[in-house]
Amino acid sequence: MLLSLLIAPVVIALSPSSIYVPFWFRVISIATVILAIYYLVKMAKAFKQLLLTGYYQRISYWIKLIWLSTFSLIIVQVQNT
Repeated sequence: MLLSLLIAPVVIALSPSSIYVPFWFRVISIATVILAIYYLVKMAKAFKQLLLTGYYQRISYWIKLIWLSTFSLIIVQVQNT
């Protein structure tokens, strides 16, 4: 699940320009990938120290789930127009 939620923003960020995915969402996709990797590294360090591992995991997943929800809203708007 971690990998699939990380690949989707990368694909959107690197996909060619289209009328379906606005530029601002591509920027958000890049930021999502950067934040997800940052918290993944923090989670790995916390796991070694046995401290706050679940905290960083939840933050990482919530970042990706918020991105996915936003993408879903964009898709719904495109289908309604």
